[in-house]
Amino acid sequence: MKKIVSLFFILFCFIENYGQNTLTKQLDSIHLIVKNTAIENIEVKSIYSFLGKNRYPKQSKTILKLLLKKMKANNSNNIALGNTAYALSNYYFFNAKTDSCFYYIEKAEAYVEKANDPLLKSSILMTKGGALKREGKVVTANNEFLTALKILNNLDTLKLTDIQKEKRKGKLLISYNSLAIFNKDNNDFNAAINYYNKAFNITEEMKAPRYGAIILSNQGDLYIQKKLYKKALSVLEKSKEIRLSIDKNSISTTDLNLAIANTALKNYNKALQLFNTIIPYFKKQNTNHYMEALILRGKLYLDIKDYKKAIADCKLGYQLSLQQKNLKYQNLSSTYLYQAHKNIRNFKNAFYYLEKHKQYQDS
Repeated sequence: MKKIVSLFFILFCFIENYGQNTLTKQLDSIHLIVKNTAIENIEVKSIYSFLGKNRYPKQSKTILKLLLKKMKANNSNNIALGNTAYALSNYYFFNAKTDSCFYYIEKAEAYVEKANDPLLKSSILMTKGGALKREGKVVTANNEFLTALKILNNLDTLKLTDIQKEKRKGKLLISYNSLAIFNKDNNDFNAAINYYNKAFNITEEMKAPRYGAIILSNQGDLYIQKKLYKKALSVLEKSKEIRLSIDKNSISTTDLNLAIANTALKNYNKALQLFNTIIPYFKKQNTNHYMEALILRGKLYLDIKDYKKAIADCKLGYQLSLQQKNLKYQNLSSTYLYQAHKNIRNFKNAFYYLEKHKQYQDS
């Protein structure tokens, strides 16, 4: 085992020391290891972990198929084969190829039935549920999520090793978060909050504050959707506190949601301070959040009757929404531009944006 780990360590250190620490170089290096190393000497769990953390980039397919081929040639056990088939199903899921995802889910399920590995089985069911949800089969998807959760909850933890106990917690976290998102999308607010609370409790058991901050941020986003701004503010501030304890300079969408909640609660100075911090950051990152934050800061300026600044922000946001063909923000920005122009009695522009707003509403 030490020899295997050292192989990865030396290879990745080599990449970093020579300034080639791009994801492509790392994937090329992993491919070389898989190609040129006997299967029994490859630390496959490290490969699964690396590919998963990087959301299964395209090179993953070649690496995983080669692993599966070598495992079959070596008559590897069903757990090893099941894990690799499961990793391939995740690759196709992340790359939006649902048919291939289902193909490898069936392969993984066949292997896991022979191996009787409940932890792996629960993971397969979670991916299966996600794929079914993507196809619009929400009831069947929810059943898969709940079956996965039942498997995890029915495990006798006294018979698990310490590593298995930690794995179970990690899978419970994924299950609770997935079920929270599922119920949020289906407008079951109470169920979603319940699962978010369970997910957060797991992060505390795991001593995983980074994941805890993400769960709280997701929960805060749900409160904002329901216009429960005081509750949103409470969990979002807690999320930010945890995040800053890990990285004091970090900026995230939590800050955007905090700005939204503060605006709704008329804490305008605090909201403006947040917007002024995150907008340059989002612009540099070149994300859709830049457009969103601009338009929402424009709404804040509209609320405080600074119509000139409201028009400047919303007009830029509107132009970005046109470039990105984003109807949601075309509609929102045209609404605010109509209101701002109306308030400064520029009725020509007000009428123009009112007509645009009506067009987007019809769309």
